[in-house]
Amino acid sequence: MDASGFTEDPYHSSASVFEFSTASPPPLLKIDPSALARLSSSSSGRKPYQQSSPVKLQLSVPDFLIAEEARASILLLLYKLLLGGSSSSTAASQLLDILNKGSQTLTIDLDVDRKEDADLLKQCWPDTPLLAICALLDYTATSLATVSDAVAALSFAKDFKDLLNGSKMKNDLQSEQVFDIPRIHGRLRSVSKSVHSSTRIELNSTPLVQGTASKNLASLFSSLALSLQDLGESSWLRAKNILQGLAKENKYPNLVEDFSTGCPNIDQLNSSVTSFVTLKLERSYVKSLHEVYSLSEAVRKILSWEATVSFISLDGIELIQVQNGTTDGVSAATPEKKKDKKKKVMGKGTTVLMQSFATNIVIDSSSLPQKVSQGFLSLFDMKSLGFELLVQKVKEFVESNESRRLPKIPKMAIREKAFSIIANVFKRHGAMALDTPVFEPRETLTGRFEVDL
Repeated sequence: MDASGFTEDPYHSSASVFEFSTASPPPLLKIDPSALARLSSSSSGRKPYQQSSPVKLQLSVPDFLIAEEARASILLLLYKLLLGGSSSSTAASQLLDILNKGSQTLTIDLDVDRKEDADLLKQCWPDTPLLAICALLDYTATSLATVSDAVAALSFAKDFKDLLNGSKMKNDLQSEQVFDIPRIHGRLRSVSKSVHSSTRIELNSTPLVQGTASKNLASLFSSLALSLQDLGESSWLRAKNILQGLAKENKYPNLVEDFSTGCPNIDQLNSSVTSFVTLKLERSYVKSLHEVYSLSEAVRKILSWEATVSFISLDGIELIQVQNGTTDGVSAATPEKKKDKKKKVMGKGTTVLMQSFATNIVIDSSSLPQKVSQGFLSLFDMKSLGFELLVQKVKEFVESNESRRLPKIPKMAIREKAFSIIANVFKRHGAMALDTPVFEPRETLTGRFEVDL
């Protein structure tokens, strides 16, 4: 971390803040020695009448913050201390020690070299946890916006596959849910971009007094809260619809019970949004954004459950068995296959996603249906490397899919264009086209080929 140029600082982006705050075990953080040297030289160069003994400062960490929110708050306090050109090298070293210990603390005891620096830290600290949660939410919302499209595509792949294979379940296709996807997912992407832009500005700005950014950020994240609520609700409804289809086919009865007990429901989403609005009206901005972060975690779990039931409905368990080379121990849980079963049709995009999920899900080969949901919860855990690889895989697939779906120019169109250019050249020189008649007399046609016939 270097205070001289934050453009080269690895911790000034939301992704880096999230990565550092959620890492387990926490990485060892170091400050550029040149930054500490400048702080020490600034402190030693004070005027004689300035205070020489350090000022004791104690800051309280809100007790409702979870571990990653608290670590992100202390990390940003250290960054703001360096970014603001403070002369308190002792305080910077103390914050560094707290972060490297990795244990959560409710109090931060600092020795600040100047009273002016202590006053500034005391004033800007209440907004620092809010900015830390903003950074975590920025990364979370962007990631959810990326993977939600792929999960929704898997959900409706089941319905489209049934249509292609002439299934009697084809009436389960919900057109309203299909039409809502571009609106809901598109709005989340749009809001995520605004959140990312505003958060990046606040992360790289010098420390200011309390309250300068809280109200604006809380208002901006109101739109994000509503977008996450819509995303979670639509995802839950799609998962529920697939489970109803599986129940009609008498498949995986235990999966419905697992979904009811393990997946957050719509009432929980509504409760989180209501709490956010209430806390915002009370001007408890840090608590309100903490509620939005909890909401994003609930939406993440819902998406993982939608991916689970979609994967199972598309015979993903059989795909795992083929890749693992195991078919034993699951015959009781997996419906029997008919020998004359017609080969099912899936699009190339669906096939790639299914294979990617089957490869990256780590589950026990025994009792597969019960373990798939746990595997998807682990895969969709943003703190794991697997989720980062999944996001990258989806991005690569979308980019390749867009180029593959570009309309190809028919050969006939190229031929017609070439003949048009040639005809125009002849016309410029006074040439006239010779039209071949469409109809010919019968005598002409029969007489011409009479010998051959």
